[in-house]
Amino acid sequence: FPQKALAVQLKKKYGAKSVKYKLFAEKDVFTYNNLVLRNSGNDVSKSFIRDGLMHSLLIGQMDIDYQSYKPVVVYLNGKYWGLYNLREKLNEYYLANNYGVDPKEIDLIENNGLVVVDGDNVAYKKLEKLITEKDLSKDAVMDELATMMDVDEYINYLIAQIYYDNTDWPSMNIKCWRPKNEDSKFRWLLFDTDFGFD
Repeated sequence: FPQKALAVQLKKKYGAKSVKYKLFAEKDVFTYNNLVLRNSGNDVSKSFIRDGLMHSLLIGQMDIDYQSYKPVVVYLNGKYWGLYNLREKLNEYYLANNYGVDPKEIDLIENNGLVVVDGDNVAYKKLEKLITEKDLSKDAVMDELATMMDVDEYINYLIAQIYYDNTDWPSMNIKCWRPKNEDSKFRWLLFDTDFGFD
């Protein structure tokens, strides 16, 4: 597509290592190290708002990790590039800004444990082993599972994906995370729902 998605990475050597401004009204986040100017992905030639709309529908409705959204007009070097979707980048800084966790002390996993973005997948493999090797119909197993993952948040994640009929999932676009400590639980990050409501 002629309009490209752009990642904005702030670095001190370019002038500022972060933007200090409340970019999204629904969140009390005032510092951003990275942002994304999305061209709406797979929805670029259709409504242009599906992914942002689907995330916005969740605000105040359920406990789920979503990306804030704001439509913005973009000029690069004085040249008009069009309407973009300003989004939070789902990385360690998103987790630090939204949850107050140390960005160097997290496990961030993609594609069902196949890709480790940050940290490691040791705890994820332990979770996967429990799910595949034990009988989830037993209360004791479900109690153990609830110590490893935020079950209610995962249910909300599934509800959103299924309700949106996001056909780009579950074969791809899966991310989960947890703070790197013994008491933490995995949570899932909703993103890239451009094929939803199709």
